[in-house]
Amino acid sequence: MIKLRTSGAIALAGLMLGACSEAEAQKDDFLPLIQAYFDKEPVCVAFRKLPFDANNAWFQGNLRTLVEPGLLSEEDSPADVQAAIGPSRRFVLTRAGAKFYKPDGLPEAPRIPVLCFARRQITGITKTEIDPPRSAEEEEDAIYPRKARVRFGQRIVEVAPWAEAKPVQEAFSAFGIQLKTSGEDGEIDFTWKDGAWRAEPSYAFPLRDARQLGR
Repeated sequence: MIKLRTSGAIALAGLMLGACSEAEAQKDDFLPLIQAYFDKEPVCVAFRKLPFDANNAWFQGNLRTLVEPGLLSEEDSPADVQAAIGPSRRFVLTRAGAKFYKPDGLPEAPRIPVLCFARRQITGITKTEIDPPRSAEEEEDAIYPRKARVRFGQRIVEVAPWAEAKPVQEAFSAFGIQLKTSGEDGEIDFTWKDGAWRAEPSYAFPLRDARQLGR
């Protein structure tokens, strides 16, 4: 299992367990919360900002593995770019590629462009550690909020065919590394706040980096 590292709580809409059932919260009550969390965090790799001008033949060859399935198109770089970095080719996001590319990143990794190619399906809850309920008075006087740590099973589903293609995986090892996390257990923490459980950032499956444009 990959160990979770946590930071400050981030409240995400829809990732809350209502107070009405909190006192008898069971481990499976967290399953839809975790699924909703990872629905907002699809399986992705960090990628270069597009369009991208490459004047290195190795970089160009790697990027062409994404031209073949239609995610990118290749064209001449503008004259000013050619003058600045020498002979180069520009790689541009296509309409087909736009549905996989998130220029603003993910909630857990903002401002880092990513290529997303699959999602995580939560298969079950294997262990929970939940702080006991508190009275309203105890809650008001508490220094620290209640916590819950949940271990879960998952698998990667709905994988885009291009991400499994041998040329892409040979060019960008990050895709294969991410796919290998399918079936691994993960952990995620929740904080009790304003009468609901709220998911904290999860780094159980770290964002892999394909910005090196190759192995």
